[in-house]
Amino acid sequence: ASYDRRILIEKGVGNLMEINCAVLGYGAGCQVTSQGMLEYGIKKPHAHSLYIEMTTELGFVGLIFLLAVFALIVYDIFRLIKCGGYYGRLGKMFLCVAAAFAIGSLTEFTMQTPKELQYFMMILGLLEAVKRQATLSAQNCIPE
Repeated sequence: ASYDRRILIEKGVGNLMEINCAVLGYGAGCQVTSQGMLEYGIKKPHAHSLYIEMTTELGFVGLIFLLAVFALIVYDIFRLIKCGGYYGRLGKMFLCVAAAFAIGSLTEFTMQTPKELQYFMMILGLLEAVKRQATLSAQNCIPE
């Protein structure tokens, strides 16, 4: 979507949030978001932003939960970076991937399709495996 379209998308979704359900949202699914954007002449299936979409669907409570999950992931990544050496380099790689995901999510609904979810879950699985390996290594840089 172009910049002008994205502003209209945000107005349409913002209008939905002003009407009601700002705290708990409308429930999972993109239907409400796409209906809100239709008022502005935009025929798109979603809001083109993970954060806007989650706020519409799950409200501010859901957005806070999503950001808390991201914060836990970043916390684990910084624990790896703190290890230094091999695990520190892997931690920096995971940090770059997490930053790319978070920034990309500003302009795209990155959890819409199964393919994108699979990539996200694969990266989380790799992060968990590296954390366990760092814990079990002779270095034991991540205490249990």
